[in-house]
Amino acid sequence: MYTMNDERSLFRWIVYGFFTLGIYNIWMLHYIAKDTNLLCEGTGKKTTGVLSFVLLGILTLGIYQVFWWFRVADMLDRAARARKLRSEISPGTVMLAFVLNYFVTYIAGLIGVYQILNAINGLSTEYNREQRRRLYYDLPQNESEAH
Repeated sequence: MYTMNDERSLFRWIVYGFFTLGIYNIWMLHYIAKDTNLLCEGTGKKTTGVLSFVLLGILTLGIYQVFWWFRVADMLDRAARARKLRSEISPGTVMLAFVLNYFVTYIAGLIGVYQILNAINGLSTEYNREQRRRLYYDLPQNESEAH
């Protein structure tokens, strides 16, 4: 059973990213992409991985990265709504935050990251709960059924 991390934090994103010169953030991007794809399985939508994020981001001077964050936010919003959970993420707000990140201040991008991390945490908690429920109901109810 794959258990998703549901305790991502903006504080760690900032502090660990600073002390590792951004390596932690790239590592986290890998798990954001991986977990988003897992949470949105069956919707027909997938996001690209870190390599595309970095290389296409460089080639497009960051424009691809803004749209990548928007797509992730949109996928998480749709996944939350499909599970009848309250969606606390706005793809438009995330996109605006990252546009402002490039033209105004780095702090604006952190608003987008914060929304993404919160959305993934909420969906991951629900995913883990669902996995435990499946595991529980797939196991034999008493020892005589196990033999």
